[in-house]
Amino acid sequence: MMNANCWFGHGFFWNGPWGMLFGILFWSALFLGIFYIVYRLWNTVLSRSYPKESPLDILREKYARGEINTEEYEERKTKL
Repeated sequence: MMNANCWFGHGFFWNGPWGMLFGILFWSALFLGIFYIVYRLWNTVLSRSYPKESPLDILREKYARGEINTEEYEERKTKL
């Protein structure tokens, strides 16, 4: 049976080239994970802050669907 210190203490896994490789991979994965989470949250916040359509586009869609008549369309368009 293997000694637990061989894998988790000051043994082969943590010292030498394997330990250095594990350290580089661990910190790289941690950094990239944090960066990815911040990136996703930032995009979510920005996508909620700015509408994808302008108010004039929404007005044109309402007019095209027949929800408002021509006079109301022209009046709202001049106000925008």
